[in-house]
Amino acid sequence: MDFITALSKMEKIEYLASQLYKHYHTLFLNDEEASYFFYKMSIEEKGHRNLVQYVKRLVRQNSKLFTDIDIDCSLFEKLEKKLEEEINRRPHPTLLQAIDATEEIEITIGEGYIRNLPLARNSILTDLYNSLGEKDHTEKITAFRTKINARI
Repeated sequence: MDFITALSKMEKIEYLASQLYKHYHTLFLNDEEASYFFYKMSIEEKGHRNLVQYVKRLVRQNSKLFTDIDIDCSLFEKLEKKLEEEINRRPHPTLLQAIDATEEIEITIGEGYIRNLPLARNSILTDLYNSLGEKDHTEKITAFRTKINARI
């Protein structure tokens, strides 16, 4: 796959993740803790998208340094579909269902396309790889789930 194409797909996924968490933020406005949690997640995903956009500019300016990459396109498609389904989910999810979806998405992102992209092998993209592969997202979600379960 062309490097720019892969980055464009990543950009769309990060955008959709940000939109989903913004949606959850709005859905749970009556729960200050949940609303804030999803707001922070939305902002982090927006930052990831901005980082991917920056890398796209680098790649375009230095195309000879980046070769095509071997990645399964179905990973991108699966994530896009899941994110869009969650954004359009009716009836709206409960808080625990939203946490379940968030955890599934973050694990899929972390273990799906981030781990399989050869970004870490390109010294120019090491920071992108490290920033996008934030394992603390799943740790944050687990900690949040524990807090919510203790409230219930």
